[in-house]
Amino acid sequence: MTVEPECEMFGELFWPHAGPVPYTLDEIAAAAYFFNELDRLARMSGDKSAESRGMSIRRAKKWLQYYNDGRPISDEQMAMQRIFGLVDAIIRAMEKNTDGQCRLPITDRPPDGTFP
Repeated sequence: MTVEPECEMFGELFWPHAGPVPYTLDEIAAAAYFFNELDRLARMSGDKSAESRGMSIRRAKKWLQYYNDGRPISDEQMAMQRIFGLVDAIIRAMEKNTDGQCRLPITDRPPDGTFP
């Protein structure tokens, strides 16, 4: 029996997904781990407030999003757009409920992080 992974960020359940905008487990995993790493770095650099950390994360993704926005429309470009939107949704969840529970999704990716 396979157990469905869960992703909860600051008390909001992101996976399993039940919202109106479709996204995949891989997309929410990418967004959650990207957010988690940048939030960890922001905390290490002294950012304490959720608003300050949120601004740092938004600045960090700005140039990647700018690059992606200029790419031809494709499945991959749209997936990246969804990931950026999910990062923003996680930031909003953090700003609303800084002490909310966070559970990153466990994926079946190999330890080297490569995607099939």
